[in-house]
Formats: sequence, structure tokens, C-alpha cells
Amino acid sequence: MKWAGLGCLGMVVLFVGAIGLGFKAFETVKVELTPVLTEFIQALEAEDIEAAQKLAVEGAMSDEDIGRLAAMTYLFEGFASVTVESGKISKNVNTDERFSGTLAEATGKVHYQNEETGTFKVGAKKVDDQWRILNISVNISAERYDRLKTE
Repeated sequence: MKWAGLGCLGMVVLFVGAIGLGFKAFETVKVELTPVLTEFIQALEAEDIEAAQKLAVEGAMSDEDIGRLAAMTYLFEGFASVTVESGKISKNVNTDERFSGTLAEATGKVHYQNEETGTFKVGAKKVDDQWRILNISVNISAERYDRLKTE
């Protein structure tokens, strides 16, 4: 019976340790990715293709891709901040070098100056100890889209 109790205690310690490691990975994503994502969205809002490209993984998005995204001004007009709400870091091996290495996925909210919010999903890769954007998806309300698309 003594060994069974120690086994249960060991399982609890492992479980709590795993939760702690998951929280540390999330905090790392949140702290390190937020400024890069903020700067990337600010570049898109300013339609500064060159600045956005410098924050992207080389070859992941063409200037045309970034230009099309920046031209969707209704996604970025009045941008205030982002909040990373969930995220994870993984090590990947892929035949496409852009998707090999230390990668992060994160989701969260985009906040606008008029207090509207949207959501985002972003993929990033660590390149030379700096996070770079692989891809991004931004979702906004139909009301925001209709109002800003027609202006």
C-alpha cells in the first residue's frame, strides 16, 4: 500500500510539472510574440510592405501577399493592440525549411481604438533568436467589415 501511495504522489507531481511547463511555454509565446505581432500589424495598417516583410519568415509571404493583406484596410484601421490568449511552441522537422525549427501558434484578440475587437490566429518561426511571422488570419465582425468596406 505504501508503494501505491508513492506512485499516486509521483503521478500528481508529474501532472503538476506538465501543467507548469505548458504555462511557461504559453507565457513565452505571449511575451515574445506580442511585440512582433503588434509591429507586423502596425506595418500592415501603415501599408508598409517592406517593414512587414522584415518581420515575416523569408519566403513565407511574397510582397504581393503582404500587399493584398495590407490593402484590406478594414482589418487594421484604428489598430490599438493585440492580446495573445492561447499559444504553444513546438519543434518541427519538415521538407519545407520554412516550417522546420522552433515554431509557435497563437490565437487571441485584436483591439481597435474604437473598442471593437476581432480575433487572430498566427503562425511564427524563431529565426536567429527572433520570432518571425509565417502566416496570419484576422477575423472581424460583419458590422465592422460593412462599415469600413463602404467608406
